[in-house]
Amino acid sequence: MAIDKKVMLTTRFKRFSALLTAAQRGIIQPVAFIMLFLSSGCKDDDVIIYRIPKETRETAESSLTGAARLLTPTWEAPADWASQELEPDAVRKAAWRVSNAETSTEAEVTVVSFPGEAGGPLANVTRWRRQIGLEPLSPEALASEGSSMVSVDGVEAFYTFLEGLEAPEGSSQPQSILACSVKPGAYTWFFKMKGDATLVAAQQETFRAFLKTVRFMPVPLGPSVDPELSEK
Repeated sequence: MAIDKKVMLTTRFKRFSALLTAAQRGIIQPVAFIMLFLSSGCKDDDVIIYRIPKETRETAESSLTGAARLLTPTWEAPADWASQELEPDAVRKAAWRVSNAETSTEAEVTVVSFPGEAGGPLANVTRWRRQIGLEPLSPEALASEGSSMVSVDGVEAFYTFLEGLEAPEGSSQPQSILACSVKPGAYTWFFKMKGDATLVAAQQETFRAFLKTVRFMPVPLGPSVDPELSEK
């Protein structure tokens, strides 16, 4: 019986290591990592419940640094955004509608994330420019077209303001984009405002102030459980 338990614990450790590696590389989401690990453990005949010491969990979490670290942002949305918060979905982690009743203009702010570099600044700017009817840029022209490097919670981030001059297809008014991309760990996070050109231009200071409230927090590896060992 002791040998069987040792083999079972070794197997579980190998499963945990494989899933943790996948989570570190951004192959699976942290929630999926936890669910897969828990579900894989339910296939054994014996169920062992144990507690991971607090110090061990903190050491494991702090060891996920640099590109492998799993981080999620918090923020403080401006009051006029918060009053028009939209429901998140499978892609958008958060979203707000920004509007001006006097001019009947609107814009939308979104927060999304993708694993790894997610294309890089030039590819992202090219995509955003197309969304508002602008031509792609050359790498040399990128820095001179309203783009700069800023700091978001101490992490270097790419910031750009793309000003549309003509109404893109499907819109009656010119559209502009404010966007910031930052990679604090395994994922690149995008904060973006897109909408009426005049409204977006007027929101630049507010958008930058919003970015200053962003804080990246480590994603916990999982809760601790009771220290007793039990058998099914």
